[in-house]
Amino acid sequence: MKSVVVHGYLTKRKVNSSAFVMWQALAQPYLEHARRRVPRPFNVPLNASFKFYFKNRASEADLSALYEGIQDELQTFGIITNDRLIHAHNGSEKIFDPREPERLEVELTPLHEWKSKNQPNIKRTPSNEDLSPVRQRKADCCLESDL
Repeated sequence: MKSVVVHGYLTKRKVNSSAFVMWQALAQPYLEHARRRVPRPFNVPLNASFKFYFKNRASEADLSALYEGIQDELQTFGIITNDRLIHAHNGSEKIFDPREPERLEVELTPLHEWKSKNQPNIKRTPSNEDLSPVRQRKADCCLESDL
């Protein structure tokens, strides 16, 4: 969001760039098709993997800025109920390859499914109550990887 002055007051307002408006027009048929394939909007915490393919770095944007518009459009088209449900962007990346067509690939996965598939062997980290007093002092002052 950009800060703009409206009638003498500084306010924050969403200002879409011309590139985003053009992308919206191109993406609309794909979003409508995706909406028809989703029986009902996602209403659970999600992992959203966005892969942005570019020919070059000429108009490279921040990855976080690229997320925002897409998440808003997923909500607008009823694919997700609220973009606040996107809790992670694991697998998202910008790919620069002049041989590949410019495109965006979106994969939405319920977060619990993504975690069980991609993090099956993560063990519970012991809380401070589980540690002996000596280890507890060490845990309080050191990184977990140093334990």
